[in-house]
Amino acid sequence: MSSPVPVWHAMVRDGRLDGLDRQRLAAYLERLEGIRVELVIRRTRARRSTDQNRYWWGVVVPRVAQHVGESGADGLDRIHYALLACWRGWSGEALGQRVPRCTSSSRLTTAEFTALIDWARQWALTEFGVDIPEPGGVA
Repeated sequence: MSSPVPVWHAMVRDGRLDGLDRQRLAAYLERLEGIRVELVIRRTRARRSTDQNRYWWGVVVPRVAQHVGESGADGLDRIHYALLACWRGWSGEALGQRVPRCTSSSRLTTAEFTALIDWARQWALTEFGVDIPEPGGVA
C-alpha cells in the first residue's frame, strides 16, 4: 500500500505561488531525491461542507430510509448509494452488478452536493410523498 501523497495549497500572485509552505515541500522533496516525479497544478475545488454532509446523513438519507423500511448503518449506506445512482445514473456493470456513475459524495464540490440535496428532496417528495425539510429548517 502506498503512503498518502501530500497536497500543498497556495495562491498564484504575479506568476508566483504565495502562501506555499516551502520548508515542508523541501523536506518532502529530499525524500524523493533522484526519482522522477509528476507535478500537477490545478484550481482548488471547494469540497462538500461538513454541514452539507451532516444534513445528508442526518436528515435526507434517514428520512428516505425510514420510508422504504431500511434501518441501521447498512440500510443507510444502501439508501445513500441508491440515491447517488438515481441522481447520476449507472455507468455499466462489473462482476454482474450495476455500477453507479457517482460512487462517492466526498468527491463532490459544494455546488454539486447542493444539487444532489435539492434533487433528493424533490425526488423523495415526488416518488414517495416524503417532505424533507430544508437545511436549517430541521428542529
